[in-house]
Amino acid sequence: MKPIARIISLMLIYVLPFVSCSVSKNITAGHDFHEEYSAEFKRFSANIISNTVHSKLSVYKSYLVLACPVDLTVYIYDKNRGKCIMSCSLSQKRGGTSGCCNIDSETGVLDFFGMSDYTYVSAQVDSLISYGVLAVNTEYSTGGLAGNTFITDTKYGRLTVNNINMFWEDSSGVPRIQLKNTSGIQLSVIKDYPFLEDSKQGRLRYNWDYLAVSPDNEKFVLCYNSGGILDIFCLKNGAIKHIAARTYINLDSLYVSYNERHIYTYADVFATNKRIYTAFDGKTQKSDILNHTNGESPLLYKNVAIYDWKGNGLVRILTDSSIEKLCADEEYNVLYGVVKDENGNKFIGQLRMRKYNRKQ
Repeated sequence: MKPIARIISLMLIYVLPFVSCSVSKNITAGHDFHEEYSAEFKRFSANIISNTVHSKLSVYKSYLVLACPVDLTVYIYDKNRGKCIMSCSLSQKRGGTSGCCNIDSETGVLDFFGMSDYTYVSAQVDSLISYGVLAVNTEYSTGGLAGNTFITDTKYGRLTVNNINMFWEDSSGVPRIQLKNTSGIQLSVIKDYPFLEDSKQGRLRYNWDYLAVSPDNEKFVLCYNSGGILDIFCLKNGAIKHIAARTYINLDSLYVSYNERHIYTYADVFATNKRIYTAFDGKTQKSDILNHTNGESPLLYKNVAIYDWKGNGLVRILTDSSIEKLCADEEYNVLYGVVKDENGNKFIGQLRMRKYNRKQ
């Protein structure tokens, strides 16, 4: 954890009482965007062969970094030319698989949190380029992760978001969101799952989320594919506070079970201090996948949906590529994404965005 995080965490023990928060079931339906336009991802790299499940993509300095926790591989590209500077496998340092990972766009620190072996591995981009696997930091136990748990270190402490398994009979002992200091003392917690129904279908909503924290560590967002829920929280002063919840799906359909009417929504999320960027579908139904007849399934998640930190829709960009992961370089109005083309090739793509107006 960063030195400043340790200092703030120790301060919070004395100045911040135990905080338990709840999330209101109030949710705003429908997403209207101020602007919508079409644009294309241009191929930026060679094909990627790594498993990109749970991976993270981010810009750091002049680099574009892709961290893949499943096979513990890091790809580092020149963000201007698309040249792969290095691909480094961290598996030489440890066995097992990693549950999740994070990239700090300010410091270039990569964090891998283990699931099967309960370990943590950290490395820094500049050091990896200079020293390779020798730059991997000392491992230590994280105490184990629940299934589909996501962890990230912030300046206030370690933020953990738990997801529940649809087959669990009782999830009451699994808090949804926790913030702990370096000593493991709980600073703030959200225990409830506000849209959880007493059914397997209801639990499915919290089976998988996508987490992104703003670079200033003051806020974070969770996206849920089932129900199309965008959940936004404040983290100021080390207390988790709910800001807004929005769903793309009509409220009457929010509790529809995972059947042929299921609509695919979010596939990834990336955050800056100003905006939230998501890989988004919002149109394709499960029946479209099951009933295709031409031998080719329709491409999912072809849109980029951009929001402000109140959950208001700003821009929707329509593309012809399936977007698995994405990140934004707002200084140059560029989006990068791990995308798939119609032939199933997976690579880094680059998309030039239009400039934002003042309202965005």
